[in-house]
Order: sequence, then C-alpha cells, then structure tokens
Amino acid sequence: MAPSTPPRSRMLAPSPIEVEGEQYVLIEDPEGIVPEGFAISPPMYLILALCDGQRTPEDIQAALVAELGSFIAIDEVSKALDELARHGLLQCEAVDERLRDRLDAYRAGPRAACHAGAVYPAAEAELRSYLDELLARSQASLPEGVRVECLVAPHIDFQRGARIYADAYAAARDHVRAETFIVLGVAHAPTPGPFILTRQPFETPLGTMEVDAGAADQIASALGEAACDGELLHEREHSVEFQAVWLKHLFPKAKMVAVLCSHLDAARPGSLEAANALASRIREMRQRDPGRYCVVAGVDLSHVGPDFGHSKPAGADEAAGASEVDHRVMTSVLAGHADGVLEACLPGLGEEDPNVCGQAALHVAAKCMSPCMGSAIQYGQAPTPSGQSVVGFCAAALWPRPEA
Repeated sequence: MAPSTPPRSRMLAPSPIEVEGEQYVLIEDPEGIVPEGFAISPPMYLILALCDGQRTPEDIQAALVAELGSFIAIDEVSKALDELARHGLLQCEAVDERLRDRLDAYRAGPRAACHAGAVYPAAEAELRSYLDELLARSQASLPEGVRVECLVAPHIDFQRGARIYADAYAAARDHVRAETFIVLGVAHAPTPGPFILTRQPFETPLGTMEVDAGAADQIASALGEAACDGELLHEREHSVEFQAVWLKHLFPKAKMVAVLCSHLDAARPGSLEAANALASRIREMRQRDPGRYCVVAGVDLSHVGPDFGHSKPAGADEAAGASEVDHRVMTSVLAGHADGVLEACLPGLGEEDPNVCGQAALHVAAKCMSPCMGSAIQYGQAPTPSGQSVVGFCAAALWPRPEA
C-alpha cells in the first residue's frame, strides 16, 4: 500500500494520550478507515504531520533531522511512510478505494442512528417518554402569534443540555409550522471544505426523517460540485442526529436537509464565498415559498479550558468571560448581523480563542434570516468530563422582522 508522492496525510483528528506512563497520539478517523483506539508514537506522528502533499520523503528526512538533531536514514523514513500508509493514515489508491466502498454503503440506506442507546434511549416508547418529560419542564415563552423560521438548539449530549434542548424544542412545538427543516450542524473533524451536504434520510428510533430532495438539490447547486465532498463525516457526527430525533418527535410528517458546517476564515480560500452562496440560496428558498422552511442551527457556543487548547482550567472568571462572548455572538445572530457573528467569535487582544464551534452555522443562519428579530430563550454552560473545561450553549428563535 504505497503512499502518494509526495505523501499527504488524510483528514484525521489527533489527540495526545498517556498509556502506562508512555506518551502516544490517538488518531480518530471520522471517515472510519482507521480503527477506533488506534494510536501512534510521537516520532511517528511527527512524520505524519510532515506529510503535507508538498514534502518529498527526502524533504521529510531533512525536516526530521533538523527537528530531532540526529541523523535518520532515508530508508527509515520510507519504512515509516509505508507503515502509515498501511494503517490508512496517508492518502493512497487503496484507501481511496475503501472510502468509495464506505460511501456507497452509507448512501445505500438511511443514515443510522449511531448514538441511540448511548446518548438517548434506543427504544421508541422510552425515547418518546423521555423527550416529553423534558418538554413538560420547559417554561419557554415567545410573543403570541410569532412564527419562528430559525431555531438555535444545542448539540451537546442530552444529559448536560436537557434544559436548553427542552426550551428550544418547546418553542419549536408552539411556534414552528414548517414542512422542511434545513439543519445546519457542526463538523467536529477536519473537512475538505466549509460545508458538507448529505442527501441521506436520518434514521431515528421514532422513524426515519426523510429528505426533501428538491430542497437538497437547490442547496447542492448553491454549494457547487464540491457540495457533498467529505460526506462520510455525516456518518458519525452527532450534531445533526440530535436535531433529527427532536424533529421526528414533534414534526413526524416533516422532511429535512442536513448540512455540516466547519469554520469560516478569510484565510481559508472560498469559505466566506461558500457561506454567502449557501445563505443566499436559503433566503431565496424562504422568500419563494414563505412558511415552508425552518432553519435549525444545531450548535454549541464557547469552548474554554485545557480540553480545547487553553493554558489553564476554566474557573469562574473564564466561564464568565465565555458567557460574555456567547452573549455577543447571539446578539448578532438575533439581529441578523452575520458579519458581527464572525467578529464576536474572534479572541480579544491577548486572549485565547473562545472556540465557538457554531461560528459558521450561526453566520449562515443570521445571513439567511436577515432582516429578522428574535429571542434568546435560555443559556447554559456545562463542564466537560475532565472538569477542567466548560462548554456554552443556548436556545434561541428567530422570525422575520415586520416591514416598517
């Protein structure tokens, strides 16, 4: 299984781990080629990180010598590259063939409810009871007569986000009358582009959430020929799945279209243009067929603390600072100020990145809804399992602004 020349790493999510006092790098593969729990040594990861599709094996050898301060033979580099390719970490023909097979299998049927039984009940009756219990506790309230056309809901697990999920979807139950939901989820893995469409229906324990094929076609034409590039990332991603469960419960006859959103950056070629194209198309669809569509941004907000690359644990001050960032983000969203969303997500001078994972989805939501108004229904924060970091999330609703 020979790697490409120059060798190029696949889109993988590495993270440091310690096993019996030894340091390793855990490799997560959102496309499912590399088995779960696969880890490599730090020196092997250094070689993998140098595989950028530009460096030849000889260039990688030179970079290693400069980094490590000791000589490494080209034969050793070649053996390491072969090993990385054999395990599916590098782009090569064999991996491409396996990815095509996996994509064909994914497209052969509904996208499976892969988090059922782990994050929420897998049995239909138990799940309905669980969701109804959450809804019964909600005190969400919006102005009478408002028709919501954009919902902001979390994608954190149901246990930590229960109260906020309930408020978001209680508002949807009472104020949404859409036939098709355009769900903007978040890709928690490296992506080939800023947006990834899938045309697959979503299986849930409550039944299958079918796809609005016509709406999917319109979105695909806006995103261009790369609309579905990286589609396998939908297979395990939870951010859309969690919304599909709630939507099937409350709107059993409705359909959906799912788009994963990555990160927008002027330094990322074409990302802002793609966001504008997607938002403009959704706005056109809403204007052409008023009341048919509702946008759902399945997002979380700030992520602060060591779990997200910060230098110290998230204490009360850090959590308060993250809350302020989230307030600024959502103020821009509710006003339909899309550029303000991007600005609010930037770190202040001397500050660490607030890691607002919903940045792109919220930007598109604000842009496609403008001019609009809305309400932040509820805000929450929850610790990560380590107890060292904090995640923010909210329930919010937007509706068209009445003409002056």
